[in-house]
This record gives sequence, C-alpha cells and structure tokens, in this order.
Amino acid sequence: MPVIHPEIVNEYRYIEWCIITECQTRIEAEVDPYSIKINEALNNSNWCLVRQLESEMFELHQQIWSDRSRKEDILKWLKMDTQLRKEGSRCYADIMEHVGEDDKQLS
Repeated sequence: MPVIHPEIVNEYRYIEWCIITECQTRIEAEVDPYSIKINEALNNSNWCLVRQLESEMFELHQQIWSDRSRKEDILKWLKMDTQLRKEGSRCYADIMEHVGEDDKQLS
C-alpha cells in the first residue's frame, strides 16, 4: 500500500491514493478467492471448472483495472482543468473544443 506523508498530500494525491487502495481491496476481496477455488479444481482434476474459474477471474480482474483506469483518467482531467484555470481564464473543456480547428483552417 502507498504511504501518505501529510506534508506532501494535496486533494489529488489523496484521491489517487484512495483509487489505488480501493482497487487493491477489491482484488483481494473479489479476485484472490478464485485462486483457492482453482487450486481445489486442479486437485480434483476438474479441467473444465479450472478453465471456467480462470476465465471468470481474468474478466473480474480486468473490470477492476478498467474501473481504476477510468477513475485515474478523470482525476488527471480534473488536475489539468484546475491547472489551466489557475494559469488563465480557459479551462480544459474550452481548449478541447478548439483542438483540431487549426488543422481545419490550414486545409
């Protein structure tokens, strides 16, 4: 688990830590139990069940990582938006509306 040092924590680092912690907790609670079931199925030579459990475990693991990635992307967007607002009157959404317009004008 990441260590939080109070002297360097801001709201974005705290949220990032929460995202990482949530992902790790979900993996431990939801994905890790599949290992025990898979080992039991292997001991019983139940290859169909092993394949099914591995598939379910992989799918669940990918969903958790996808959720984490989405949350991290949102957090990055919020950080950039905040930085842009501090530097001037424009925000991330304003800038993204005009992306590619320079290319259209050159054509």
